[in-house]
Amino acid sequence: MHGRVKLKTSAEQQEAKDIERAKKLVLYKAGQGKAFDKRKKGEFDEDALELTAKLLLANPEVYTLWNFRKEIILDFKKEKNAIELQTVMLNELAFTENCLRTNPKSYGSWHHRVWVLEIMPNPDWQRELRLCTKYLELDERNFHCWGYRRYVVEKANVSAENELQFTDSKIETNFSNYSSWFYRSKLLPFIYPDTEGLRPICEEKLLKELELVQHAEFTDPNDQSAWFYHRWLLGRSEKKLTLTYLEVQRPNKIILVFNKQLLLSMVASVTEIGINGNKADVQWMLPLGRDNTSHIILGFFVEDCCLEITADVEIVVNVTFENTLSTLSLNLKKDSSESCSENKERTKEFCMELSVAATSVLEHEVESCIQLHELEPDCKWPLLTCILLTRSLSFTKYFDRIEQYFEKLISIDPLRKEYYNDLRSKFVIENCLENLAAHSVELTLADRHLTCLRHTEFFVRLKKLDLSNNCLTSACGLEYLQNVEALCLDSNLLTNCSEFGNMPKLNNLSLRNNRINCLSSVKGLVEKKNFTCLFLEGNPVCDLDNYNNVMAKYINK
Repeated sequence: MHGRVKLKTSAEQQEAKDIERAKKLVLYKAGQGKAFDKRKKGEFDEDALELTAKLLLANPEVYTLWNFRKEIILDFKKEKNAIELQTVMLNELAFTENCLRTNPKSYGSWHHRVWVLEIMPNPDWQRELRLCTKYLELDERNFHCWGYRRYVVEKANVSAENELQFTDSKIETNFSNYSSWFYRSKLLPFIYPDTEGLRPICEEKLLKELELVQHAEFTDPNDQSAWFYHRWLLGRSEKKLTLTYLEVQRPNKIILVFNKQLLLSMVASVTEIGINGNKADVQWMLPLGRDNTSHIILGFFVEDCCLEITADVEIVVNVTFENTLSTLSLNLKKDSSESCSENKERTKEFCMELSVAATSVLEHEVESCIQLHELEPDCKWPLLTCILLTRSLSFTKYFDRIEQYFEKLISIDPLRKEYYNDLRSKFVIENCLENLAAHSVELTLADRHLTCLRHTEFFVRLKKLDLSNNCLTSACGLEYLQNVEALCLDSNLLTNCSEFGNMPKLNNLSLRNNRINCLSSVKGLVEKKNFTCLFLEGNPVCDLDNYNNVMAKYINK
């Protein structure tokens, strides 16, 4: 045994590492304290630059130290000429490269590099482009570098066509490169825009991209990158903010519906309302006060007399957003009913007309996905894409097939059951809205197995809505029903009824056979609204001791 080297146990090795780490931490904290002290004293000198460099090389994620370096460099700008300043900046760029070697995904290092280039007298954008290419060869999934590359490309005036070729090369090298696919989705709409504004790109290029992405999916069916890109191809182009619906209710209420959610704080800046040629002042609010954004904006004219029933009223609403104007107008005749509305003519909101060529390609894609599912029965992506493809072809025509796909999808991926049920519900509602006449005031969505509500901004005109015999756990979205008078939600899974108090015209509400168990929410509802009919039978709340007393007060009110 004598003369042999004693091997350290793992516990001893860990203890030695901990002691060494503790020593380094003491030194690091001392250096950091010294740097903070120099900043406090305003010592923006070479020593401070060297000190922060040592600290950041050890840990490039301390933003305070990066900000200190910025202050030092800005102080240098006051004294140094352009040539000297260029040298300082080049050294700073070299330093950030060293930090990126320590941590290639350091937010602070990439952000500081952008800042340096912005104030640099003569930045070399081509060198930056080569640097990006080099880093992406080392790690093709470094999304920090991909974001930085987009910044450099814009500064260097590199064409979108050249960048598209760059994504080609990256995808050819490795299909499993989500950043390349994502970057591609940003470039293609600029190079191949859809003139009709419906698809993300023009049809001819779309069909070619579908072929490309299919190769990637068959190469590695379990990789999600290509499947996400496939989903983008089947989507629609980005919508511009547009006013889609206008309603005015005497004496002083106006309802606006937009195709996108809008911040309440933005409404006044993008909207201008004229009454008989004169600009009107409006106080804006949202259907639910706790929200910040909404498809539906409610307004109340400051002057109550502006919608007097004794005079004709012409109302024009102009919405200007990102240099795009949308306008709706209506004429409210004297002695007319209290409300008047106008719907903007809509094209297909949720689906689009397909050419013969596009239909053929999508049908072939469905067959390919089915084949891939047979080869990889435990892979969810082919089935999910089958649903999206079939939905694009025709939801009504292939409804039974889509239902089968959803059932199979839930069986192989039960952890996402709720998501798939919500997606199915979204498609069912979209299909009903597509087939709903523009001026309809009644809608039935009973017995549809709905688990959520979507696109309820299109329900604003409805006076009667039937949502009975579904699987709804929340009434979220129904606050948009500003005109509904009768609402049926029998046999759902609702647990409270507090949100029904935000529908100003609701007087007939049926909530039979739900799971409402909160007496305070019932009490708040009946105190807030006077219902002609309110049905709560079959809810646990009806069995509570104080329930009859609360309802007796309401009935006698």
